[in-house]
Amino acid sequence: MSDKIKAVEIRAEIRQIKTMADGSINVILNLPEDCKPMVKVLLDWQGLEVKAVIAKE
Repeated sequence: MSDKIKAVEIRAEIRQIKTMADGSINVILNLPEDCKPMVKVLLDWQGLEVKAVIAKE
C-alpha cells in the first residue's frame, strides 16, 4: 500500500535534536496516537531518503 503513497502529513512535537559524530543530525519526533496509520507508512519508508517540510502550527 505505501508504495502508492507519496506523502504523509503528521502533527508532532520536536522531542530532541542531536548532532552525531559523523556530522549528521538526528531529529526525534513525538507523534500523537492518532497518527498510527501514518506511522505505518513511515515504517515502510524507514532507511529511505525523504523530503520534509515542517511548519509551526
